[in-house]
Amino acid sequence: MRKELAPETGQFNEIISIIDIARLRALKAVNAELTELALESGQYAEE
Repeated sequence: MRKELAPETGQFNEIISIIDIARLRALKAVNAELTELALESGQYAEE
């Protein structure tokens, strides 16, 4: 017996959604770090 390898459409869409959510969380984390870096750099420049 041969099993089909293609996931059902609903499952595939769910996986895509999980990936998209993880990508957004990663982008938010990077943006937060870049903002913190800019603030710290600005404080250093004022000294």
